[in-house]
Amino acid sequence: TGKRLLPRDYPFHQCSGKLNIAISMCKDARRLFSYDMFHVLVQAPTSLLLALVVGTYTTVVFFFTCIYLVTDRTDDTCHLGISDAPLTWHTAFAFAVETQATIGYGIPSEAGAYFSGCPTLPIIVFCHSLMVWILNASLVASTLARISRANLRAVEVVFSDKACVQCTRGAFYLRFQVAELSLFRYHPAVEAHVRCYAVLHEKDSANSLQCPFQTRAMRLLHPDDTRGGMLFLPVPSTIMHAVDEWSPLYPPLLARHRRRKEAQLDLSHPAAQALHRYPHLTGYSFPGVQQRAADLETMEAVRVLAEAQRDRQAASASPASSPSLTRARGGGSTSPSALSNTPPSMQRGASELRNAHEFENALGTALRPSKTVQPAMSRVGSAVALDQLGFSRIGGPVLHCGRDSEREGEEAARRFQLELRAHVARSDVEIVVLVEAIDPQTSNTFQARHSYKGSDIVYDQTFVPCMSFDAAGRAKIDLTKFHAMQPCEFNARDIGPVSAHTYL
Repeated sequence: TGKRLLPRDYPFHQCSGKLNIAISMCKDARRLFSYDMFHVLVQAPTSLLLALVVGTYTTVVFFFTCIYLVTDRTDDTCHLGISDAPLTWHTAFAFAVETQATIGYGIPSEAGAYFSGCPTLPIIVFCHSLMVWILNASLVASTLARISRANLRAVEVVFSDKACVQCTRGAFYLRFQVAELSLFRYHPAVEAHVRCYAVLHEKDSANSLQCPFQTRAMRLLHPDDTRGGMLFLPVPSTIMHAVDEWSPLYPPLLARHRRRKEAQLDLSHPAAQALHRYPHLTGYSFPGVQQRAADLETMEAVRVLAEAQRDRQAASASPASSPSLTRARGGGSTSPSALSNTPPSMQRGASELRNAHEFENALGTALRPSKTVQPAMSRVGSAVALDQLGFSRIGGPVLHCGRDSEREGEEAARRFQLELRAHVARSDVEIVVLVEAIDPQTSNTFQARHSYKGSDIVYDQTFVPCMSFDAAGRAKIDLTKFHAMQPCEFNARDIGPVSAHTYL
């Protein structure tokens, strides 16, 4: 656990959320904490906070004990001792405790109840009481803020022990599970959402400069991070990340190899020209803008539908001129039959757009091609170009292949899996998962933290369903199966159960 940012130091293979980070701080940096003493006290360990409370109260008592002793011996009008005897240390200490604890000094009819007209002692007692009031307010506020903090609520959010990498239709996905526990009845956390980061220890292309702890954000497909990555925690949910060209898990050696090969291409080849216009499709390079391949596939499906709709409209208006109109647009002779050559994910995205004409009108001129703006090239289009140029033999998943090359596509996917395994081991990657939510009882925000190292990632396996119905018809979570894994088919057409539910 020494090399983990988040050690697995809690039962049930969980992380306490404590970051395993040591800080070497200079004097100027320490001075910054003097401007935020309240949060320093709130974040202090409980034992240190209790010791600070006891030490502060004891220091104040001893301080005013000394003041009462000095006052009794220097001011002849002030006599706190018994029978005009000099004030002893024991009596002065008892008087300071009596004042600080607001016990009281008796009733006005008692002799000496108001210090026999001494003008100095009432002022000292007032200062003593004022300091105690301020001290009580500060310590009570710090203690209450620490007691009511929602950080411990994070222990009820549990993560699967392992994360799995599955290959589906030539694409690779990283998956893990998260759920919320409850001892009595469920009071689910509010506005729960998830974020993921990859912390890598990388080297440059020449292996001369080591760059440890490089943090990269990981885009999520489920839940969709463009919609906030919202979760319903009482039901075990699967978090999915696509290992595409923008993923920090994408092997950098493969990306650099593709870029070097691309630089050697003959730009007279149409496929090479297409790849030259969209260099990011042959490998993502930091600090470029991170995207998702699924978004580009959706854009490609929309473009194909829009062009097919325009071709149908042009054919109905002037059948003889529709091919020339299509070529004039610069988008190629895309027809409705082109949808049959798209991957299943694009076909599903295309089928959801029932009326391409209404969709085009909603977007306005955004979908109207011009001579200066080329339509976006998707991973599918790039894969076709890569296949034409022989790039599929370099390694990596073949995202689009015909029926005759299914075996070659599977072999390329297995080679990519080997490169992925090597990259995960070489970079010593740690995937940090953050689930943030609001506690409904205190309305405080808490954050549950977990991490997965390379040894926590398994391949070609999936989670065993852990939810079912009990005898009363209620949903039942079997935590004995929450971490269980089972083998799955490599390069399957469907990823299988995308949640922890059983099929009925």
